[in-house]
Amino acid sequence: MPVINKIADFFEEMKGWRRHLHANPELEFDCFKTSSFVIERLKEFGVDEIHDGIAKTGIVGIINGKKNGNKQKFLKQKKKKTKKKTTKMTKMKTTRQKKKIES
Repeated sequence: MPVINKIADFFEEMKGWRRHLHANPELEFDCFKTSSFVIERLKEFGVDEIHDGIAKTGIVGIINGKKNGNKQKFLKQKKKKTKKKTTKMTKMKTTRQKKKIES
């Protein structure tokens, strides 16, 4: 099942979460009930690591994933794209300089 369909299955439940949070508002950094609520949801999802108490009520959830990603491949692709843009910019500058000299 595609991820988008899995998320759609949670629609009614997520609507209930939103309504709960809006019915019980907390101000500024005094969001202890909201923080607890979010931590419980993250635990239900099986998030690998949950760090709380950041700047009082902040939360960081870390999902390690099941597969090893190929970060190196991603970085190489990003560098290639950057080089292409640099090459285009260099050509544009060179063309403009030639036109100035010819004028």
